[in-house]
Amino acid sequence: MGITNFRQRLISLALLMLSTPVLASTGEETPSDRLAELLDEYDSTTPGLVIGVVKNGELVHQSAHGMADLTHDQPFRIDTPTNLGSTSKQFTGFAIALLASRNQLSLDDDIREYFPELPDFGPTVTLRHLVSHTSGYREILNTLALAGWRLMEGDQFEPREALTVIRRQPELQNTPGEEFNYNNTGFMLLAQVIGQVTESSLGEYLEAEVFEPLGMNATQIRSRSGQIIEDRSIGYTEKDETFHETQDISGADGAGGVYSTVGDMARWMTHLNQFELGGEAVEDMMTTPFELNNGKATNYGMGLYIDEYRGVTRWQHGGADAAHRSHFVYFPELNGGYMVFSNHAGLPAAIPRLVAEVHFGEHFEQETESEAAVDNRSDATFDPDSLTSRDLSRLTGRYELEADPDFILNVFVEEGQLHVQGTGQPALAVEAVTPTEFTAQEVGARFEFHVTEDGSVPELTLHQGQAMKAVRLEDEESEGPSIQDYTGQYFSEELQTVYTVESEDDTLVIRHRRLGAIPMARIRGDRFSGEFPIVNIEFQRNEDGEVTGITAGNGRTSNVAFERFEP
Repeated sequence: MGITNFRQRLISLALLMLSTPVLASTGEETPSDRLAELLDEYDSTTPGLVIGVVKNGELVHQSAHGMADLTHDQPFRIDTPTNLGSTSKQFTGFAIALLASRNQLSLDDDIREYFPELPDFGPTVTLRHLVSHTSGYREILNTLALAGWRLMEGDQFEPREALTVIRRQPELQNTPGEEFNYNNTGFMLLAQVIGQVTESSLGEYLEAEVFEPLGMNATQIRSRSGQIIEDRSIGYTEKDETFHETQDISGADGAGGVYSTVGDMARWMTHLNQFELGGEAVEDMMTTPFELNNGKATNYGMGLYIDEYRGVTRWQHGGADAAHRSHFVYFPELNGGYMVFSNHAGLPAAIPRLVAEVHFGEHFEQETESEAAVDNRSDATFDPDSLTSRDLSRLTGRYELEADPDFILNVFVEEGQLHVQGTGQPALAVEAVTPTEFTAQEVGARFEFHVTEDGSVPELTLHQGQAMKAVRLEDEESEGPSIQDYTGQYFSEELQTVYTVESEDDTLVIRHRRLGAIPMARIRGDRFSGEFPIVNIEFQRNEDGEVTGITAGNGRTSNVAFERFEP
């Protein structure tokens, strides 16, 4: 699920996975060599992962690495049940498609037919909007985080919290069908719709209609934090070079929570070839990308992303619970695919990409220059140690993404190494491949700095699936309004919570009693950037120029109003 993910924003998803350091290698290594090097980092002192590869209905490769439970010294095994996070959504999508094919519901049903207590925002929100992430509803995980819930530290909620979040939002974030905005709220509602239609829980329905028929005997939904799943993997995050046990996000049935194994998911992947359950009608619903109101197709079906990877059609979904990570990828044209499941929040994104290359690379088109630069990491003719502190310092600064002005890349030097930090994200150490190009192998990104003849750096290009331009921002701290204009307390009626803006050492911080102080950086004028969960901050003024409030957001949840008040 991943509460720090922003919509479909550049490196936002990838930057969830930054705690594993970049490993040195040479450009002459094969994909197998590089994969082995990364897997060697997982041992009896680390969390772990499991890899599975399916070809023509057979599980042709499976391997387990590292530990499932560090406290009890339990290794990760092939049959270790592990949290799939948002990879679970394809089962919810399948259940909705199956019920629709049996005329037990319609994708065009108004959600208020099932939950009349939800507000009438004007435009109708249908089940189709929920399953395609286009409803306009607030994203529950991001909204609760903005309200001060510490979901990564064990705060729990019930499934009906999704209804509470929607009832409290003043208006839709977008017209239904107008915009794709990845949204766990919708899938949680769908799970409850399935419950109403079938008079059973989502878990019970999937057990009867999917898991038992396919022989997925180790697969189940973990609906609450106290639910026991024998020999399951425990999730871990890393801080200060120490692993910390992290609780699952529970109560999000429909959006996540499925625990499974490589063997069981291989059975499900094999099923995708023929759709023995549900047939062609269900296959078409699940694998046809939704079209927005303007006729433009998204790359999302019903619980599966439908796209192309280097010339090969791909059905896939990733998952990011509090600490678990999952990658599930099926190539229908090849009748094969792979999966990587881990209990390590810092799982390098390079691992699933290299698994694909090792086992299916012969079918892929040649890598682009950008992809090759990321994979090879270094040019034999360039010595990264030749870069001086002056070479690095001229690259530093804040760069605004042209396609998304709320997202700022802060580039800085720490302990002699260049780092890049996206708005609301942890900092990422990057590795030089040329004097002006730097890569982050673990997130599959390349940063290309554009240096002019006079030595200035007005912009950079982020290469990650596509080329995205970011323009350098001038330092406006001294040019904007006085920071004293902003200090005070701000209350959100929607979230029922208070933030306090304070001045500390001539800079602004925004403080919440459960979250502590969050530093703020001016973008321009009254617009500031913070850190998750309050990332985008814009102060509002009245006709007299007085600051009266804030609108705030964090990507998936946006434009939440706070009113300034005197305590």
